[in-house]
Amino acid sequence: MSALDAYVGDGIANGRFIGVQAYASVHGQVIVDTGWGVDGRNTPLMPGDLMALYCASKPVLAVAVASLVASGDLDLRESVGAAVGRTCELSSHVAKLSVYELLSHRTGLENLTGVLMGLHTPEERSRTVCFARPSSEYSAGRRAYSEYAGWHLLSMIVEEVTGLSAVAFVGTLGQRDGVSMPSGLFLAMSQEEFCGNRDRVRINLVYGSGGKRRPLLMEQSQRICTELNPSFGGYASMRSLGQFYEELLQRRRHNDEFGRVLAAFTTCDGPAAYDPSLDRVCSFGLGFMTDLSSHYYGNGLSGVSFGHSGNVGALLGCADPATGLVATIAMLGTRSAETAVYHHRGELMQKILEEARLLS
Repeated sequence: MSALDAYVGDGIANGRFIGVQAYASVHGQVIVDTGWGVDGRNTPLMPGDLMALYCASKPVLAVAVASLVASGDLDLRESVGAAVGRTCELSSHVAKLSVYELLSHRTGLENLTGVLMGLHTPEERSRTVCFARPSSEYSAGRRAYSEYAGWHLLSMIVEEVTGLSAVAFVGTLGQRDGVSMPSGLFLAMSQEEFCGNRDRVRINLVYGSGGKRRPLLMEQSQRICTELNPSFGGYASMRSLGQFYEELLQRRRHNDEFGRVLAAFTTCDGPAAYDPSLDRVCSFGLGFMTDLSSHYYGNGLSGVSFGHSGNVGALLGCADPATGLVATIAMLGTRSAETAVYHHRGELMQKILEEARLLS
């Protein structure tokens, strides 16, 4: 039994989580691709099962924006008003924000509650986003990872510039730039895809008052699976999310305009700084978390590592250009965001690094 098997098995036996799905590779050679335990409906986890990605899907849309920047169809300095103001009514504050500020979490917009926004119709949600108010806590120009509106605005910009839905444009990235979306990764499912994959969607378990456990049934609903939610939507198996990061590692090495833009997006955008929303000193690129040790991914990744987490830190994806490592992890049924972020994900990453060292 490997150290990873032992750690996950002990965590399940002692109630630290109910299930884990993980994938890892080194220079494209797979070293981990498995599931342990069960989901919120007590269904055994398999490697190809689909998980709700939440904020871990943000890099998919960021790569779409990088494609438009590389082709010259979009400028990072362009304002939201210039990009979509002809077809969307915007508040004056939202209109003057730049694409760069959206990608780098520097908009200073109010923190819209994601669960509440998920109950809105797409039309209600768009109007709320277009008229999002300045935050009373975070000023424009200062990074604060608290914004819901920014990624919705980015998807609107992508659709206005390309004339395609954000989902359809993401599907063209393989032909445009050589970043193909793996078959098990969905920014949003079509009705046909939902019908074909509904039995593969696994759901989380949340803890209510008094420690009562409740399955998060909304994760299997047709509306949630098929409705575009660029701020924290999308579904993938950890295998498919890992294959996406493998594509990024390969593509950012190319010495063409898209490769250079992608490398810039996945590199630290300035020195690490205190983020008042996350309450830690950490680093970001454009649409990616960077220098992942600053995000509690453990101490074994290099300073050039990049990725993103989601589901209050219980799901993560990452790549390390220094070693060729790609790793993706989904933990189900963790008791709190704090234990997921500050303990479990660093320990799981350490065990995967041990697997990688055994391979070498």
